[in-house]
Amino acid sequence: MLAGLVIALAAAACASQPPAPPAASYQLEPAATSGVPPFTPPVGTDQPVLTRPPQARGRLTGNTPGLYGGSRNNARCDPHALVAFLRANPEKAAAWAGVLGISPAQIPGYVDGLTPVLLRTDTAVTNHGFDNGRVTTEAAVVQAGTAVLVDGRGVPVTKCNCGNPLTPPPTSGQGSYRGAAWPGFSAQSVTVIQQSTTVVNDFVLVEPGAAAAFIRPIGTVGAEDAPTTMPPSPGTPAPSGPAASRGRASWQITDCLVDRANNEFALRARIFVRNEDSNVTHNYRFRLLFGTTGDRYAEPTETVYGVPPGQNRAQNVSLGPSYVSESAKALPAGPVRCEITQVLDENNAEPMPGSLPAQPPASSPTGSPGPATTSPGPTVQTPTTAETPTPATTSTQSSGGTPAR
Repeated sequence: MLAGLVIALAAAACASQPPAPPAASYQLEPAATSGVPPFTPPVGTDQPVLTRPPQARGRLTGNTPGLYGGSRNNARCDPHALVAFLRANPEKAAAWAGVLGISPAQIPGYVDGLTPVLLRTDTAVTNHGFDNGRVTTEAAVVQAGTAVLVDGRGVPVTKCNCGNPLTPPPTSGQGSYRGAAWPGFSAQSVTVIQQSTTVVNDFVLVEPGAAAAFIRPIGTVGAEDAPTTMPPSPGTPAPSGPAASRGRASWQITDCLVDRANNEFALRARIFVRNEDSNVTHNYRFRLLFGTTGDRYAEPTETVYGVPPGQNRAQNVSLGPSYVSESAKALPAGPVRCEITQVLDENNAEPMPGSLPAQPPASSPTGSPGPATTSPGPTVQTPTTAETPTPATTSTQSSGGTPAR
């Protein structure tokens, strides 16, 4: 009797559970095709012939080094052409902005913060077209080599060969596939790109032939590209054993300030790191805190890539109003409190603090961090209450040893 009651209750519980969602059906969209009706004329060109990362599959975050490709000093997508077309076509501009959750008036500023890259993996997305005055929507897998614009979290938001806005796919990217498959397509290699938890200030891109890598700062179109060391293939497990042991390094953050030049707002700082290992090149990922634990203005993550053994590297940090708290936007121009709260290398290991770092080289004047200054012990400069901007050369915070004298 009791056993029968248990079975009946279990059956009732199973019957009351909602059915599993059906597997998505994805349209295969080769490079140089729009898939759904295009929003705009082409504002970029695809490059389907490129070397794909061999290990990439499944879910990857948008800040993964080598996830995207591109040609150094040559963006294959023109964000300004996209803005110009949408400005001249208000109906399409309203629809385009609505898909991405912004207003038409925000389009120029939003697009200005996007970065042109090439997909290196067959990527699942939701592709939004425009047909007879209405937005059309389709789950799709877009071929590697397609030119896209990615946002500050590393997620594709525009397909350049047609101007179509992109949003995340409805499911994990696995399901059924419609359309002719291109050479090399495999359902097991489809990726879904998830947003990074922090702003990606620098994208590490790989040349189409996978022979070289370079850094492209966020919101730039090639003029500021800089070489870097080749990253591991996306999806490659972190090394273990001796190669993953803790290295030794020194680091500082300096010139922390609120910049209000030209009636624009930015939180700025400058990271300086020295790789004190004798034979290993390292990447260093810094977790930063602007403000205090009680009033956090921003907590970005900044990665300094490819620091050779025994060498120094300085890198500027800049955060616009979209990436800071409301309280930060009310700060006057001048120094602001900031610090490094965590440092990890490419193996997610915390480097051992090394000797004193050398003095960072001077940087550009007004509008960006100035020459670093140091003090006898760890100090934090608090924001000034004066209305007149204060010279941004006195804010120093050190980690990994005592500040240089």
